[in-house]
Amino acid sequence: MNNEQQILNAIDQNNVITQRDMAKHTGLSLGTVNLVLKRLIKKGLIKMERLSPRTIRYILTPTGLKSKAMATYNYIISSYNYLREVDGKIEKMLTDDDNQGCFMILYGSDDELLSMLQGRLKVHDIQYIHIMSLDMLKELCTTRKKNSKIIAWEPDRIEELQKLEVSFIDFIKLVHD
Repeated sequence: MNNEQQILNAIDQNNVITQRDMAKHTGLSLGTVNLVLKRLIKKGLIKMERLSPRTIRYILTPTGLKSKAMATYNYIISSYNYLREVDGKIEKMLTDDDNQGCFMILYGSDDELLSMLQGRLKVHDIQYIHIMSLDMLKELCTTRKKNSKIIAWEPDRIEELQKLEVSFIDFIKLVHD
């Protein structure tokens, strides 16, 4: 999300907000907030109304509301397209000849990516286990079948697997290739 959209969102949530509070809320510097506000006023996306000598209210104009709505729409579309791309990479990984008939060990947090992986594994009727503990993984590595594969998707977990010197599928690398 760009700086302008962050400021528009902050104003939409609280129109009687100080520039300092906007900076805290958005993580932008106070100087950046000031410059962005001036740019938004110049573009006609917001108006400034002085309520008292020390209090200013920022108002989203119809153009500002439309810009915010369009940015939200574009964000949703881009997120959906990215998720479709990730789902396609999961599909490709699971249908790869090297992974056919494998038992999958999912090593990572219980998050959205885990849900996507589990959904695809169920579609392909592939057996799997989800593990979040390194100790459990070490124990499983000593007894695991030859036709099993470990899939990891979090940088810390990937680093742990590299230290263990076990073979695994680095899903983050796979997604970015």
